[in-house]
Amino acid sequence: NEARACTNLGYYFIEQGRWYRAEVLCCHALQLFEQINSDHGRAHTENHLGILYTWQHRWDQARQHLEQACTIWQAMEDKHGLMRGFINLGGLYIKMEQPNKVLDYLEKALKHAQSTGEEIITGRIYTNLGMAYRLSGDMAKAEAYFRQAETIFLRFSDPAELARAWNGLGL
Repeated sequence: NEARACTNLGYYFIEQGRWYRAEVLCCHALQLFEQINSDHGRAHTENHLGILYTWQHRWDQARQHLEQACTIWQAMEDKHGLMRGFINLGGLYIKMEQPNKVLDYLEKALKHAQSTGEEIITGRIYTNLGMAYRLSGDMAKAEAYFRQAETIFLRFSDPAELARAWNGLGL
């Protein structure tokens, strides 16, 4: 319970931009999860650290933690966790402006999202694919993915994600 509370608080502090506190909490949680041999907890905490380091532009550390989370989720056959890990690796490579690597991870994530019927997540993946194609200079594919995302977010009345899709179309 302590480890779970620490990793969740760590993620909360990532979202608040309080990165030092987030790192301390997540590293403590990771140690606790390792002591009790909790793969589930380790995977989520590795993912949280990967997200933190992505936002801090600490690319190598971000990649290592996100890949470790995916390795654990794959071994556990946790398709939902693996999908989120692939999305986060795609996000890392968007921030690094490496669209070819983005596409690899997002195509894998898309397969998992579609197989589980996760429509909102499918829309988020479409938005990220639009960003990747925009980075690679293929504006026709970028627009097509942003439009697919727009359709999903209009259907589900998700204004925040709709704004992201429209922002991509605007760019």
